[in-house]
Amino acid sequence: MRFASVTQPARRGVSVAALLEVVLNRLSRLAVSVLAVALSGCATLGTLQTAETNGAGQFQGAIEPAFLGFAGDAGGGGFGYFNVSGRYGVNDRVDIGGRFGTSGIELTTKFMLTDPSKPDGTIVSIAPSGGGFFLALGGSGAGVFNFQVPLIVGIPVGEHQFVVAPKLHAIVAGGGGGGETGAVFIGSIGSSVGFSAKVAPSVRLMPEFAFVVPVIGGAGASGEGSQIVSGFANGMLYQVSFGILFGGRKTAELDQRSWE
Repeated sequence: MRFASVTQPARRGVSVAALLEVVLNRLSRLAVSVLAVALSGCATLGTLQTAETNGAGQFQGAIEPAFLGFAGDAGGGGFGYFNVSGRYGVNDRVDIGGRFGTSGIELTTKFMLTDPSKPDGTIVSIAPSGGGFFLALGGSGAGVFNFQVPLIVGIPVGEHQFVVAPKLHAIVAGGGGGGETGAVFIGSIGSSVGFSAKVAPSVRLMPEFAFVVPVIGGAGASGEGSQIVSGFANGMLYQVSFGILFGGRKTAELDQRSWE
């Protein structure tokens, strides 16, 4: 992508919709497809996991139905959202896994910062993830790539866990075709709040609410210059999820003992 040499100064008080319009107005052939990809390809905003890692050799999977919405001065809306995910314990402190569904394909990781041998207290982990997808049709293409870095704090409540995860979040969307190219970057801060309820050995139900608020963004199109935006006047993305988690740090046999 080649931007014009002149960059417009940063502006404040701009909505997310206005930032997207910078690119969409310049991509007449791709306006509909880029917007559709941008709206349907936003990364999972939530964490939908407890704070502890799985432990060496252990696996945890999750089914993740959700509603993803957006709201601002220009109005709001949303749509149903569905992913499945899985994480494998490389060792006691590190998990690696993936997520597949409405968000495309994501790589997920988790690094436990507190002592894995002391699971009864507050647990803190960091869980970077990233991914997305790209569509190509008739010489045109558009894609969305997403990244987030949550700090997951798990507070035990008996056999259950209250989970808070402040995070940094970023979306990069772009497209090209007919001799035109453009891209949008939106950087946000936010958090998720959830409760992991243990309902059976190795099975948890986890309702969760997550949101991110844009704080900085940029947009550019070939031959039209670029623009940097900060101090958004409005706009947020939010996600209401209900995760079903199975597996995790303890094997089913060890987990069963705590219930007997």
